[in-house]
Amino acid sequence: MKFESSPVALMNNFPEAIQSIFEVVADLIGWAAPYILLGAVVVVPIWLVFFLLRLAKGRRSQ
Repeated sequence: MKFESSPVALMNNFPEAIQSIFEVVADLIGWAAPYILLGAVVVVPIWLVFFLLRLAKGRRSQ
């Protein structure tokens, strides 16, 4: 769904325009959420491994 509107149509159909904006935002969130979660599934474990390695290295040097 594309958000196609003109300023005149926006003023004449304000409630419908707001609903259309919310639909576009909801579609965007619905599309992006799986990719964000997939990125977190990849990045968080890698970060955790590096964090634990750095923590272990710091304890060995003390």
